[in-house]
Amino acid sequence: MSYQTSRRGGRGASYGNQGPPEYDGYGRGRGGRGGTFRGRGSGRGRGSYSGGSGYIDTDGDVMMGDTSARHDSRRGNTQAPGGRGNPTTSQTFPGAPDEVLIQGFPPADTDLDRLATFVLSRASTPVEIKQMLPQGDSVLMKLAHAGQANTVAQLNGIRFRGLKLLVLQGGNGAGSGMSSQSSTGGIATGGPRLGTIEAFQALLQSRYLPDGKFLNLEAMIGDPILKHIGFRGFEPASKAGGVICKLISTMFPNVETISFASNDLVSLEPFSMLPQYVPNIRALSFQDNRLRSYRDIEPLKGSSFGNLRELLFTGNPVVKHQLSKPGGDIEYRSTIKSMFPSIEVLDMQPVIGDITFAVDTASVELPVKALPGFFDSPQTAATAQDFLQKFFSLFDSNRRTLYDLYDDQACFSLSVDTQTRGTPRANRYFDGWNTYNHNLHKSTDVQKRVGTLQRGSEAIIRCFERLPRTKHPVDAPVTEKKFLTEGYQTGAGGDAMLFVMVHGEFGEEISGGARGFGRSHSELRSFDRTFIIVPAAPGSRAAMAGLPYVVINDQWTLRQYAGNSAWYRLDQQQQADARSATQGGASPAPQLPNMTTLRQLQLNHQLDDARQNAVIEFAKATGLNYQFSLQCLSETGWQLPAAMQAYQNVKNNIPPEAYKLT
Repeated sequence: MSYQTSRRGGRGASYGNQGPPEYDGYGRGRGGRGGTFRGRGSGRGRGSYSGGSGYIDTDGDVMMGDTSARHDSRRGNTQAPGGRGNPTTSQTFPGAPDEVLIQGFPPADTDLDRLATFVLSRASTPVEIKQMLPQGDSVLMKLAHAGQANTVAQLNGIRFRGLKLLVLQGGNGAGSGMSSQSSTGGIATGGPRLGTIEAFQALLQSRYLPDGKFLNLEAMIGDPILKHIGFRGFEPASKAGGVICKLISTMFPNVETISFASNDLVSLEPFSMLPQYVPNIRALSFQDNRLRSYRDIEPLKGSSFGNLRELLFTGNPVVKHQLSKPGGDIEYRSTIKSMFPSIEVLDMQPVIGDITFAVDTASVELPVKALPGFFDSPQTAATAQDFLQKFFSLFDSNRRTLYDLYDDQACFSLSVDTQTRGTPRANRYFDGWNTYNHNLHKSTDVQKRVGTLQRGSEAIIRCFERLPRTKHPVDAPVTEKKFLTEGYQTGAGGDAMLFVMVHGEFGEEISGGARGFGRSHSELRSFDRTFIIVPAAPGSRAAMAGLPYVVINDQWTLRQYAGNSAWYRLDQQQQADARSATQGGASPAPQLPNMTTLRQLQLNHQLDDARQNAVIEFAKATGLNYQFSLQCLSETGWQLPAAMQAYQNVKNNIPPEAYKLT
């Protein structure tokens, strides 16, 4: 008897190009509205993700069952994996190339006519069955030629009457090869052993459902194909995951859903290359693995998935641990959302996006107006500027020379904020600072808290010398506003105490070999630093070194670079307000040199700190350069109101060069 088909065999009704309504589209079908994995459940309205390979039941519905044989009493102990395979690349039996061996159903249920009709209706191209011969629990099918046999072999793993079929093509022309197959089916043990790549190819081919663009890679460790090559699992350093990712990209470039459930994964490191090879995936499942923390998930760069919409982590210890904490559900979902920004469904529940309000920020006024840096007197400002200029210059060039500047009882603490801006991966960029990190939010160990607090000049300088090299922009023009400084004084005479606060930036000097950059460069950091300064006691090391003051407390907070826009815009607005009040807003911005040049000008004109500060403030208020500001103040007896009045009287006659930097 010969069986033929003249068309593609009626696939549209149950498993065709259009597909059944129960399996149509993303996250739809009888399984409910929960998303892709819910829609790919049993198809009977249970709304759960049962996993497994696709098959056609007796009603013609596409079903999703568990790949594990222990969950299906109808399966034998050596069933091949589900889906469709490509046995011509790896799975063969010692028969002629135009023959296929079909295993997987008991002899009592053998119905050659129904089996032939089923094969003809499922074949992707027309085939002609020349002969069918029952052999034990198998059927030997002879086709018109080897190409048709290959077409039928593509049905490997498909279900017939509720049972999964193992379809093998003849590979060595030795006639019927039943002797090399075990009586219970499975991979031939007497034939040639599969190579690793071939085994993975066969596995992927057998697990793919083209109609749903679904690749079911659940419980791969127990799959007979991988058992055949002695595969034992996915260790974090295993290269098997990378091989699978690459094969997926070449074999199924249009895949939309992949399930890695039940693979005993302790980390997603083996599949870290998935975004590189399958960047357009829409749904991923890592259900029922052994992921214990967010760190185990981090190797998979979720931000690289632009089209990922659904993610499944249920059944992992990290989920159970997070949900057991008060408020853990919100924290867990928020963290996963930050790691995979594009997802809309997490563990079959919608993910709520960031809450935003349609507010025009430009029109919003804060209840308390932001103010510029504060100094309680010109003398305080001059002393603070002098101290910071000297301190940062020495700190960048030769930290040992700061030894005399610190009191014998001085304290120093460094607090590193590694969580500001970016992901936890940014922590590595503060490696050179973390040894002395006194951030109390990061450490609850009392011994470490005490050990990271430096006491005395010797301990402080020793700590300084072990910190990374820095470069503070002390020579940058004042107009660039690299720093915001503040200061005030308490007490008087020998009991005076000066508090100096500085906010700004510096460059961390990184050598060529560090962190793999291959070249030396500077990495910007933002910082806040508070000094408490007191007069140097007569006869002290500081006094003998010619220093008028010593530092008794130094607190340094370091974080990732955040720029200077907060105080730069504020200072610009302050200058504009001052110019508007004095001259109708017509003056240009002040033209002042950098701090080093200002210090030299002060020495050249033999000005004390109070008069030097008056020149700087007058220049900021009027827009005049240093020379003209100095002239105006000196000609009016250093009386600021009189100088401002004189400026108003002659401002229309002031030459343009007065507003230029000299």
